[in-house]
Amino acid sequence: MMHRLAGGYEWLFRNLLYPLYEQRLRGRNTLHQMAEFNARDQWTVEQLQQWQLAALKRLLRHAADQVPWYQQQIRDSGLIPEDMTSVADIAILPVLTKSLVREHYQDLIANNFRGKTFSKRTGGSTGEPFCFEITREDYERRMAVMWRGYSRSGARMGRRTLYLWGADILPGTSLAAIKNQLYHQFFQRRMLNSFAMNDSNLADYVDDIRRYRPQIIVGYVTPLYELARYMVEQGEVLPKLAGILTGAEPLRSHQRAIIEQAFSAPVFNTYGCREVMLIASEAPDVDGMLVNADQLLLESVDEQGRAVREQPGQLLLTDLHAFGMPLIRYANGDVVSLSDTPAAGLPWPRLTSVEGRQLDLIRTTDGRLVPGEFFPHLLKDIAGVERFQVVQKTLEHLLVRIVAGSEFDDAARRLLMNALHTHLGADLQVDLQLVSEIPLTASGKLRVTISELESC
Repeated sequence: MMHRLAGGYEWLFRNLLYPLYEQRLRGRNTLHQMAEFNARDQWTVEQLQQWQLAALKRLLRHAADQVPWYQQQIRDSGLIPEDMTSVADIAILPVLTKSLVREHYQDLIANNFRGKTFSKRTGGSTGEPFCFEITREDYERRMAVMWRGYSRSGARMGRRTLYLWGADILPGTSLAAIKNQLYHQFFQRRMLNSFAMNDSNLADYVDDIRRYRPQIIVGYVTPLYELARYMVEQGEVLPKLAGILTGAEPLRSHQRAIIEQAFSAPVFNTYGCREVMLIASEAPDVDGMLVNADQLLLESVDEQGRAVREQPGQLLLTDLHAFGMPLIRYANGDVVSLSDTPAAGLPWPRLTSVEGRQLDLIRTTDGRLVPGEFFPHLLKDIAGVERFQVVQKTLEHLLVRIVAGSEFDDAARRLLMNALHTHLGADLQVDLQLVSEIPLTASGKLRVTISELESC
């Protein structure tokens, strides 16, 4: 009976409630964008390539005309957008790094969009939180792309879904909490805080899932894996699910196997970053993840900046629709492997691996298993944190290294320390070090969280 009611709400939500909310109440164009993006699954590879080149030319012409920083870069490179014959011609432009975004922030905003953008912050899973600008239209398109990717694996809007995800860490208002709760209920979501999970309350999480009877679970990889291990060890069985979506960190083969065994449901991994939202996602009967190439141009380059395919390389992102603050050849800090060979019957290139977002698990003295994603989630809201790294030396000792800007003052320090002690334990010894730089690994990556504890 419950599943029939859930299915009825899904139909009602998609066909009546969400259109009323999104179009009439919010005045957004997301539904139209969704129809356009979904229709592109029927394109051929040639149609996608032609469209992508035309979209890139439009973006670059706009940047050359309206974006001060790119006016200089495009002029110096000699690139004429209208003369481009391949998206590979973009390689003549410089790579856009986080430090360049900070340094030239105002000059990266298009003149004809000033006053029409709003700021967003990324937590920086590669250790560098920073701000960027988007428009309402950017948000609409990105939501439409997200729903397309999620729907392929069964996580359709309005479907009864449970999120094992990170909750807000810093305190908010009561009104905001009520609004969030109503919003999630409207979308038929149940939110479980993955940051509060510990060895002693895993059974409570299982009970919450059993009572809610979701059709879909969406969660961080590490908390889902730890919960799945517990379920297998205890012989816990839950009502049948349609599928599980994972994200925020790489999904390893042994983790996928345990999660699928515990929940008796297929697992579909997703990959994205806050700067552009969903980049690629798995779908049934597809090897790797389908890249949203009608939203983004992805490049993979080696240490010399040369294009590489079918092997790991630094990811460069270009949002083909972002005209307010174009991010062209933006390095988000991840290392990926791309393939030009599309899945059968679909036009999309594939992302075959994500190597650069491994966040170590942190353990607390009261037995909690805190995913590394906790720290980007927290530090994105602490003023003046330019780069960071967290090292767990012992169960009772955490070393937090911060490259601090001028905004990291005594108030920011107190806010950070209070949040760490509130969420990780009052008895935790936190050694906060302000440093001028944080060393990279031998492969050129920044490890955000490092656990020096022996494996449990």
